[in-house]
Amino acid sequence: MIQNYFDIFDMMMRACILLGLIFMVFSHFVLIMKNRKANEGMEVLHYYKGFVVQKLPLYSTYICSTLLAFSIFRIGSILKVDSAHVPSLSLWGITFVSGEELKQNMTAVYIICIVGAILYLIASILYNTAQVQLGKNYSMDVDIKYGYRLKTNELYGFVRHPLYLADFLLWLCASLALLSWSLFLWTVCIHIPLYLHRAKAEDELLEYYWKDEYREYKENTGAFFPIISDNKLKRR
Repeated sequence: MIQNYFDIFDMMMRACILLGLIFMVFSHFVLIMKNRKANEGMEVLHYYKGFVVQKLPLYSTYICSTLLAFSIFRIGSILKVDSAHVPSLSLWGITFVSGEELKQNMTAVYIICIVGAILYLIASILYNTAQVQLGKNYSMDVDIKYGYRLKTNELYGFVRHPLYLADFLLWLCASLALLSWSLFLWTVCIHIPLYLHRAKAEDELLEYYWKDEYREYKENTGAFFPIISDNKLKRR
């Protein structure tokens, strides 16, 4: 019976990941493509030079996408299902728990996967919304182009980098939903540090261009987590 229940549950987790992917790709697709095209036609005023900032994070994203695709097919996952449809948790040929023993701990597994899937769907909405709200300012590079406006409202009124925050959550939550050790390790050890460095470089470039206006925004708005400053309390 556990095999039948687990097969259904397993399909639901993968369906949640695919649903999130479909939402990010196709929700506001025309608007996002229109904004990207408009951004590409803008004149570059300032460009942050550096391969580590400009290219490596993007390459890391491609690797995350590949690891996610593998994880959907249980490649790079601690979850294994044999030919008899018996699930087990194993890594590098070492089985930690399976069969009846796993059955006794399936509640914990279900909770981890369900929480991961729910947060993944929320993160996909957050990512798409942040991208739409950024509008023509959205660029694949860390740069300043003619026509940019400093975005300090909506999601950007709570945190300075909602896109990066959503990106972190996407990969971390997907790794939990699919029990992917490969995606989890890559995200924590490589991907997040690269984008933290990129976010810092982005802050430096924006502060260089908008000066005091950005310094005030930076002082009152957290990079990835909302903060309550004295100025915000006074405004209330």
